[in-house]
Amino acid sequence: TYNFSDIVAILRSVGALTIADKPSDIGKRLEEWLNNSDARDRAGTAGRDIVMENRGAAAKVMQIVAKMIPASVEPVS
Repeated sequence: TYNFSDIVAILRSVGALTIADKPSDIGKRLEEWLNNSDARDRAGTAGRDIVMENRGAAAKVMQIVAKMIPASVEPVS
């Protein structure tokens, strides 16, 4: 979670991600989702929506970086 703190925070804020402090937390969350289809569907939909909103992020960053590089710079081989 350290390297991806922004997306972790977003996923947690919409209920699409739970951080387990202890192993039993994982079981409790799985049990909740198995017994409550509405909660499971909300978490899944929220996660999918965030992923779809952020598709192509790497390409967008590369376009921004490419604009910052002067055209006269030769590529390193």
